[in-house]
Amino acid sequence: MAHTYFLSGSFDAEAATAKRAELEALSNSDTEVRLDLSEVDFLDSSGVGAIVFLYKRLSHAKS
Repeated sequence: MAHTYFLSGSFDAEAATAKRAELEALSNSDTEVRLDLSEVDFLDSSGVGAIVFLYKRLSHAKS
């Protein structure tokens, strides 16, 4: 079963820093992780970087 992680509002440098611990915990999960960004109204390069970080950690964990 997949775990869906919901983000909303701005996902910028401040939010990415605030969510870092949660994203790291997700990256250690054995379940599939899905990000729901449908309520995100602003995404900057730090937010994209946090998503890429999570993707790389999850991809590495599966290999």
